[in-house]
Amino acid sequence: MSLAAKKEIYIWFPNEIGIIGNCEGNEISVKFDLETDSKKKILVHNFKFNNQNFILTANGEQRSITDTLLVSGKSPLRIEIKFKRSLETNQANFSFKTNTNNYLNNDIRIKYGVYHINSESVRNGEEQFLNCTESCNDSLTIHFPYGGTVSGVSLYKDSTELGPPIKSVSYGIMEEKNYLKFSKEEKGRYFVRFGACHWGNEFWLTLK
Repeated sequence: MSLAAKKEIYIWFPNEIGIIGNCEGNEISVKFDLETDSKKKILVHNFKFNNQNFILTANGEQRSITDTLLVSGKSPLRIEIKFKRSLETNQANFSFKTNTNNYLNNDIRIKYGVYHINSESVRNGEEQFLNCTESCNDSLTIHFPYGGTVSGVSLYKDSTELGPPIKSVSYGIMEEKNYLKFSKEEKGRYFVRFGACHWGNEFWLTLK
């Protein structure tokens, strides 16, 4: 009689987080959810951030970076890290470990001058407001969600334009080119048409 295969455990967290307000010396706060489908509690520990000082908060409670946190299907974690940008790079890294085989070592890239638009806000047609003056990068990179096997984004000056877009991009699922770049001189209000295999929507994007 063969033993039943163990159910694979998944842990969900972002691989990348974008930050707009990123000037050197600024205090930056990054929040993300750490979730799992595990019925048993998973140990989350060994928090590191670019080998520099940072403040760690879990579910609203400040914790030591040497603490071990617990996450399960019934008890997700809302993690917040606060730090000051002191490096001249466009990326920082936050890492942690767990006691689950497929997630022993985990990294989250924190990119400066980057903004992520999520699928929920696109589905709701929510206008996106970005303050370019908060960024100390020369350009701003906006990432769009994955809507299906192939997704496409087109930008226009207003909602009545049907001709060639000002900017556009097409990308496959999980391809790392789901973004458009803007210089600080390209401030303005843009009409965005987002389309994917089975759904799409339109919304406004304001860069000020």
